[in-house]
Amino acid sequence: MPELPEVETVRAGLQRWVAGRTVDSVEVRHPRAVRRHEAGGADLAARLGGLQIEAASRRGKYLWLPLADAQGSRGECLIAHLGMSGQLLVREPNAASWRELGRVYRRFEARGEIRGGRFASGMSGEQFALPDAVERMREIRRTARDGRLITISGCDPLNLTGLVDSGERVRALGANRLAYRDGVAVAAMEGDYLRPLCGFSADEASRVATALAGRPMPAVLSGFIGR
Repeated sequence: MPELPEVETVRAGLQRWVAGRTVDSVEVRHPRAVRRHEAGGADLAARLGGLQIEAASRRGKYLWLPLADAQGSRGECLIAHLGMSGQLLVREPNAASWRELGRVYRRFEARGEIRGGRFASGMSGEQFALPDAVERMREIRRTARDGRLITISGCDPLNLTGLVDSGERVRALGANRLAYRDGVAVAAMEGDYLRPLCGFSADEASRVATALAGRPMPAVLSGFIGR
């Protein structure tokens, strides 16, 4: 269940996408998503079409989207809850399919602009990368491990936990942080909670907690540690 800071992060991101936009059409993909609307999904879709979303607001842990028509505010709003995932997916309406991208990538590969192959283990499907990126990956593989901890934001594209390994996904939220050691995710800071992602010793626990909290911390293997 998402906490208030996570809901606020989603609200702020949603504001950029929906504020002042007009609803063109609505597709209800599962009745569970509209189970609170007693008239059903078809009624909700018909009522929302053509309305303008004034802003992305929040009431507690609920997203609150005031609606307006050509005459102004209707005094109505669309209410949404993020559920257990704490996520809301925004997709570009004209995003290219992988089949279309694949044709373009293979054309680039034929011209020598990119390289195709299997560069990262644990991921299915064809992969493409710039030639210098492939050489850098090979160089990193030959470099001795130094055990240094590197922290990144949960929104960083390098947050691949649960995608290239069998671990649990760390949600892509600005409030979340991950600590990596030699390319392996060792722990995550989700809100104020430190969650281990792999085994590490009690001696390393203080270093991991300090790196994630951004201040000196005692040895904590798991639990709420604050910011």
